[in-house]
Amino acid sequence: NVVKTGEVSTALAMKVCHTILYAQIQNGVNEMLLYASKNGLYIDDIITALGNSPASNTFLAENGKKIANSDFKVKTKIKDVHKQLDFAHDFTFDNKIPMKGLELTKSLYDSALDRKLASHDITELYTVVERASHS
Repeated sequence: NVVKTGEVSTALAMKVCHTILYAQIQNGVNEMLLYASKNGLYIDDIITALGNSPASNTFLAENGKKIANSDFKVKTKIKDVHKQLDFAHDFTFDNKIPMKGLELTKSLYDSALDRKLASHDITELYTVVERASHS
């Protein structure tokens, strides 16, 4: 679907909106799966239950089981989303709009690059979130 969200000059702002939301949904899914796994919950049932709730989202539906099974086949590379997050960060900084959630998510992607995961799939970011929980 094509949706006009503003004038032509606002296309970059729309891209930033997408990046901010997508990356933070991903981080929320990662943290939820970590919490669920540490508390003995059945991941398949969690995904089904949340899929039927206001918390349902495409990232969880498409990637939840893969993350739970450590099935990190490359579809979207960490470095590609990291580049988008850098752009979103610069754009929000230039517009003097501080975004703590964006900063946190970007720092997780920075950690993934530090761990040499740039060419790995974004679902593998779960391992960065899991490792950070041990700190």
